[in-house]
Amino acid sequence: MDKILVTINYYVRERFWCSIRNLCDEELRKGQDPVLIFWKAFGIFKEGNVTEALRELQRVSDRREVALASCIALIHYHERCRNVD
Repeated sequence: MDKILVTINYYVRERFWCSIRNLCDEELRKGQDPVLIFWKAFGIFKEGNVTEALRELQRVSDRREVALASCIALIHYHERCRNVD
């Protein structure tokens, strides 16, 4: 898991948003991890698809590992959304 997070941090620094999403998708096939779902949502948001990123974050907003980060991200994503529900 540490190697995956290091790779994600590298992709964030280099702004490889699609690579973040692809890496997380590949790892999520092995098992559901809320941290990877959070990073996948981040990559989706940076690619420009806010509504899909919101849907992904809703899946993990109640998980203890990423509860604070997902709540802050949800607020930020809602502010950037064109059509606020």
